[in-house]
Amino acid sequence: MDTPIRFILEHHTSRRDINGNVYWYHVLTSTKTGSYLVFESCDEGNARSIVRKASGCGMWPEIHETYSRDEPIRDFNRYSKARVQFFEYEKEKLEDAIRALEVEV
Repeated sequence: MDTPIRFILEHHTSRRDINGNVYWYHVLTSTKTGSYLVFESCDEGNARSIVRKASGCGMWPEIHETYSRDEPIRDFNRYSKARVQFFEYEKEKLEDAIRALEVEV
């Protein structure tokens, strides 16, 4: 039996800055409702664990992941500043928002 894909998780990274830092933001989209949220995290591993815990997804086939790496820093900043709704340290708010993604209005 095939497991339906419940979420699409997009990981976006910047190019390294002058100090060698890489920045991340993630877009999580529900395939059921089409709703999405954008959040910042330090890497894809943290993003995965937050999504998995909040959504109750037992198996990873329920979440399809895509990557956009090495975006020019100015483009990355422009897109992330306009879109980021939650930060990793706001775990409770973020988890509530993930659960709400699949609720049809």
